[in-house]
Amino acid sequence: IRLVFLLIGAIGLFWLARQIMPIELPSLISPQTDANWSKPISIGGGRYGAGLSLHFWNGVPVGVARGGVFYFLNKDDKWIEKTIPGFESEKNESCYPVAIDAHGPRAIFCDITYTNKTEAIFAFVDVTITPDGNLKMGAKVPLHDYRKELFKNIPIASDAKRDISFGCLEGTVIGSEFYIPYFARSEDITERITSTGTHQQQGQDGPSESGFLYSSNGLLSWQKIRLDGSESFGTFHITDDVLHLLTVQWANLWSSTQLSVSNWSKPKLVTDTLKGSRFQVEGENKTMHLCWLDERLKRGLGFFIYGDWDVGGRNNLVFYRNYKDGKWSREKRLSGGLSYCGSPTMSVEGEKIVVAWDNYTRPYTRASVYYTVSKNNGRTWSKIYKVETFEGTAGSSPSCKVILYHGIIHLFYDRSEFPDPDSNLMYQWRKFP
Repeated sequence: IRLVFLLIGAIGLFWLARQIMPIELPSLISPQTDANWSKPISIGGGRYGAGLSLHFWNGVPVGVARGGVFYFLNKDDKWIEKTIPGFESEKNESCYPVAIDAHGPRAIFCDITYTNKTEAIFAFVDVTITPDGNLKMGAKVPLHDYRKELFKNIPIASDAKRDISFGCLEGTVIGSEFYIPYFARSEDITERITSTGTHQQQGQDGPSESGFLYSSNGLLSWQKIRLDGSESFGTFHITDDVLHLLTVQWANLWSSTQLSVSNWSKPKLVTDTLKGSRFQVEGENKTMHLCWLDERLKRGLGFFIYGDWDVGGRNNLVFYRNYKDGKWSREKRLSGGLSYCGSPTMSVEGEKIVVAWDNYTRPYTRASVYYTVSKNNGRTWSKIYKVETFEGTAGSSPSCKVILYHGIIHLFYDRSEFPDPDSNLMYQWRKFP
């Protein structure tokens, strides 16, 4: 009887430990340095590196940076930099992608210009990528100014002025349908005159709203669909007929499936330890892959080990799970015994997955890039590897990004000389392990 109770107790303790700090056995092994990467080369300087985003566009990897700078992977697997007229910051205060078709030639960019009164004017631009890697811009279509209608029925103090900001996030394309998330924030500003005659302004958070803009006919018309309670979200297409929606509410990440354009299933909790809305989702082979920056060490037993004082992100971890056949897999801690993690990035090709992230040994030191891979759709993962020739600088964030294409891992990161605000975009590659 005693042995039975001891066995039950041991199983219970093991289960509790796995719930609080789930670690894959390979991740318990100390990270190894990987010397199989190419030598780092600089492929962009100045203001370009920090704003880089990687996309599959018409089946080809494309990098989009600031100032109208694009990077295209040619037939020799070399990244070619091009500055595309019409996207430069000199002509547009901001012009960035909000919906790119991974399998087709179309994309929508959001163009923001400012009047002399610093009022933002939004327009959508239909952009097409040609077979030879050039971009063709269509006409700008002004976006309806929703700010004039937002929050008009919500009371405000008689002596206050409501300042409303509106913006679009990156969405998705499914055939001829476009889903573009939006957010709206407001600040109620009051002004008072002090005893010395000085005018002082005070502001407090006003009402907010988020949702998505939907169009089934390109740029001809848009429908604004509000989603209550979400701070930010992204929509991701993983099968031919199922669209999934991820919403963020504080540190909670929820998932819903589409029933109709404006109707979604009841949200299900994916994780309640999300750090700062930092997550990435990729869809491949009817599987939705999710990685995120996690802060669960600030809770449970981890609180007593690491403490709640999150100096330099010491509680930050990298976690993964996927959604397949109608259910979520078990959470997996990819960063093992490492902490001080940041900026997780992921790419999927078939059943191959690569996840990389920035990492510090302690706050404000030189950052390194670590990565791990899966060859079987996320069921098991490799050891953790450190990129040997990565060159980080003290106090800077590399903000690494990866894209996996034809069995090659392409790694980009920012090498800045702190506190110089300019960035230096670096690039390395290796074959998938």
